[in-house]
Amino acid sequence: MDVKVSVIISTYNRGSLIGETLDSVEAQTLSDWECIIVDDGSVDETEALVQRYTERDSRFKYVKRPADRPKGGNSCRNIGLELAKGTFIQFLDSNDLLAANKFEEQVRALSHSANDAVATCKWGRFRTSRDRLRAKANEPTYISSEGPLKLLNVFVKHSIWLPSHVYLTRKTTIDKAGNWNEDLKMNKDGEFFARVLLCASQIVFVATTEVYYRRHISNNTSSLNKEDRVRSVILSWKMVDNAIKEKLRIANHPYVKQARNLIYNKIKNNFSSLVQEHQDFFSLKRSRVEEFFIKVSSRLQLLYLKKVKVNF
Repeated sequence: MDVKVSVIISTYNRGSLIGETLDSVEAQTLSDWECIIVDDGSVDETEALVQRYTERDSRFKYVKRPADRPKGGNSCRNIGLELAKGTFIQFLDSNDLLAANKFEEQVRALSHSANDAVATCKWGRFRTSRDRLRAKANEPTYISSEGPLKLLNVFVKHSIWLPSHVYLTRKTTIDKAGNWNEDLKMNKDGEFFARVLLCASQIVFVATTEVYYRRHISNNTSSLNKEDRVRSVILSWKMVDNAIKEKLRIANHPYVKQARNLIYNKIKNNFSSLVQEHQDFFSLKRSRVEEFFIKVSSRLQLLYLKKVKVNF
């Protein structure tokens, strides 16, 4: 029998944190859900902890990534998608949290929206479970719109982003967008959800619920300090650029321009050979006025990204 919501969690060595994440799923006021936890090869207590949940609640399902599948979070998320039975899909990192009414409120909103609508909600940051959980009161991203263009423009104008667990979407929309790209090391969420948003005819902001993004004291996972990471982030934004061209018929959208400029400023000294190699991406001409505003925007974004996870 189909369920309403399939929660897909990729995890690796999160035994100290994943329990809080699973508690936030178990507390959902909408009870018609399944939670698929796909382990990427943990060597800590993750498996033992998750099994406590599977033993007491059959809605939790624990799966180990098969040896013949590529290692990585995107591969695990695709495995979860293959197993999912839900009408709606909730991706959730194994250290983040959901408000208890998240599924109920967003499913209700999507049930009265277009079949390819994507729901968002409020969000806030926390570091430990001792912190008070609360969402930001006002954010430019707290908007509903016809199609994704308005939200993409907000991302550009305010140099901001949305964490992936704000979204709830029908599985049919994800089927149209395609699976997670298992070759990417950087901007995995950004590339995937760009495709999902571009398949949506409506963005539905649900003000009555929220999610919480765990902010780590030390987080260098998004540093562009290795060649394979730089190659990956360039590839991801080429993919986003192509997706926007295909769906919106807009070439060189400001969302891509801003990312391109930020990447260039971060890699031009240490990875100049990659800039030359990807001239097709970096050499698009801009007016002086455009250069000025993108430069200012990128500096603001760099300041912002020192405080939060880079959406690369």
